[in-house]
Parts: sequence; structure tokens; C-alpha cells
Amino acid sequence: MNLFLLYVIIDKMQHLSLGNYTREKRKATGKSLNKFAIEFDIESASLSRFENNKQDIKFGMLVKVARGLGQTPSQFLADYESSVNWH
Repeated sequence: MNLFLLYVIIDKMQHLSLGNYTREKRKATGKSLNKFAIEFDIESASLSRFENNKQDIKFGMLVKVARGLGQTPSQFLADYESSVNWH
């Protein structure tokens, strides 16, 4: 099964963790939210809402975030999955 499809069914708590994980990874690039958003053509308000767990991520934004972190969406989600304690 495609890794992305597995994440489509993530429950809300796990989704919250994905937003936090995304913020940590973006900050590790040394880029502010606005600079990252502009550079990778993401609406800064949407990225902020996602990182702060107030909005679900859409596939298009997931692709852009992953690209901004030098990964494919599958790589990004696999790294997230390996960082989460699922028990």
C-alpha cells in the first residue's frame, strides 16, 4: 500500500504530532515560517495553522513541505513514522 494512503487515515492525535514534527524539521533548516513558505510557494497562514495543529495538511502542501526539506512525500512521512512512538 502507498505510504501516503496510510497517513490519510491517521487519527487526530497522530496528526497533531505531524504538525509539530513539520515545525521542528522546518526550524532545523534555519528558515523562518515566512521565508520557508515564500521559497516553496506555500501559504504562510496555512503552514502556520498546520504546524500549530489547527488545520489538516492537504496533499499539495505536503508535497511542497517535503520538497522544502529535500525529500519526497514518502520519505518525509517515513521519517516521521520512524520518529513516533506508536505504542
